[in-house]
Amino acid sequence: MTLFNSTGFEIEDKVFIVLEGIKYFGTVKKTDERLDRIMVDYSAEMSRSSALDWFHKSFWEKVNN
Repeated sequence: MTLFNSTGFEIEDKVFIVLEGIKYFGTVKKTDERLDRIMVDYSAEMSRSSALDWFHKSFWEKVNN
């Protein structure tokens, strides 16, 4: 059991990134503390397939509730 996640992200955290003035959202699905990265599902809501990729933890920002 992991009590502390050094990446600052937890599974199911909502995240976002702004690229060229457009804000994109995703959900954290896995974390890899060894390589400082997170797997993010950034699929469109109406998409039939999911888009999952690994990113460095600094690429995404956590959505503040």
